[in-house]
Amino acid sequence: MTKRIFSILTVGSLLLFACNKNDLNEQHQGWQFHNTADAQVKFINAYTALTPSAATPASGPAVDLFVNGVKVTATPVAYGSLYPALGGAFAACASGLVNIKAIVNRTGGNIAGDTLANGNYQLGPTTHSIILVDPNPNPTPLSPNLLVVGESVSMPAYGKYKIRFMNMIAGPADTLNLYSRRLGGNIGTSIVYKNLSPWVEMPVTSLSDTLELRKAGTTTSIINMNSFVGATSRSYTILARGNTSVSGRTRTLTSYISQ
Repeated sequence: MTKRIFSILTVGSLLLFACNKNDLNEQHQGWQFHNTADAQVKFINAYTALTPSAATPASGPAVDLFVNGVKVTATPVAYGSLYPALGGAFAACASGLVNIKAIVNRTGGNIAGDTLANGNYQLGPTTHSIILVDPNPNPTPLSPNLLVVGESVSMPAYGKYKIRFMNMIAGPADTLNLYSRRLGGNIGTSIVYKNLSPWVEMPVTSLSDTLELRKAGTTTSIINMNSFVGATSRSYTILARGNTSVSGRTRTLTSYISQ
């Protein structure tokens, strides 16, 4: 059964679990030092448009991120990139009502149309992923370009890991499966754009897995992720991104650690 991502509206900052004071807090005043009351988040740029504004020349879609009016990214976050980039890392900010903006990074300053996302989000003291995406189809209620995904997941048992599938491939709006050769079945079934599958717990082995992206109802692989190996007590999100109608944005499978 598909789970709607944009029904989980608890977002508003950016990531970093393993940050020390000099890494983030002194550079960006919008962030707070991590404690149990903080919200922790990861930002993912999956926005496929090569020209995110009508201006010439359009420089994008690398973006700068602002939290409560303060720029929090030292360098632009390019398409396909995560912030923070370290595996399993999340950034922290005070929980509560938070304003988030994603603005196209452009030499010489921003112009009209460069603000891709601007919304206020109620963040709880848990982990979240914030995903910048194309607005259509399925625009989100608060910001047409921003999705917030709750990352709260129970710890996998020792010797096992958890995995889920997220479909961020824009147009055409294919319904997709993520197939595991080692499992001999689907990790995620019939997942439409801007949706994700439930968590699946799998045993850790020394054998790697090949994950195949398939259109629902077929056995033909669109793209593969080879040599995937899950570590004990970890949770992984497998992200499909791209846009077949946009040059330079081929469909890709990637992964990040959610826990």
